[in-house]
Amino acid sequence: MERETFIHPSGKRESEVDINEVRGLGSGTFGWVREAVVSKGNVKRTMALKHFFKGREQAQSAFDNYKLAKKAGLKVFTTYRISKEGDAILMTNGNDKETVCLSLSPKEDRPKALDGESIEKIENFDELLQNLYQEAEKATKNGLYFNGDEIFFLVDKKTKTKVSFVLGDMDGISVDPMRFEGVPYDNIAEVGASVVVFLDKYMSPEVSEAYAQKVREFFSHKKQSA
Repeated sequence: MERETFIHPSGKRESEVDINEVRGLGSGTFGWVREAVVSKGNVKRTMALKHFFKGREQAQSAFDNYKLAKKAGLKVFTTYRISKEGDAILMTNGNDKETVCLSLSPKEDRPKALDGESIEKIENFDELLQNLYQEAEKATKNGLYFNGDEIFFLVDKKTKTKVSFVLGDMDGISVDPMRFEGVPYDNIAEVGASVVVFLDKYMSPEVSEAYAQKVREFFSHKKQSA
């Protein structure tokens, strides 16, 4: 167990807490995430602690992106704090008693995440697509651009038929509208592609393609009517 101090996004508050890292939750391009029990006095919470391969530079960038996303009114985790040393982020754990949080990380293990099961249907699929589209539009209007990995999908643990989302990975958000070699970002296309990857990774193969076709039709129509 280690004692660390974390800084609130406002910069006006600091919290000293005891951290006990429990297990790995996943890893990606910028770092790795572990589940941690965070204690302050008699209060304990299970949270997520992200460590970065390049330390302070990447942690500060993610922290700055979080503040921009929150200011823009995007759907982000309630808690997102940087360590006083500046090399780690303590954030809300998307997994709880009612919800399993699924990322698009290639190292995410589907059988482990869903207890060996696949998603067979999504009851609120139309609502999910509409909400994601609105999130993409809001980000664009505020000069923020996605690379697709930001979206974490939140699945009802009991039924596995209801899905929502949160922008949980702040690493890849950009304020530059241009990608490498002058190719512009397209938030709507990124969001659509992310949903297709989610379906391919976590949904039953027997039904995933039909859902993926709905995604392509939905976002194609949105782009044509824009």
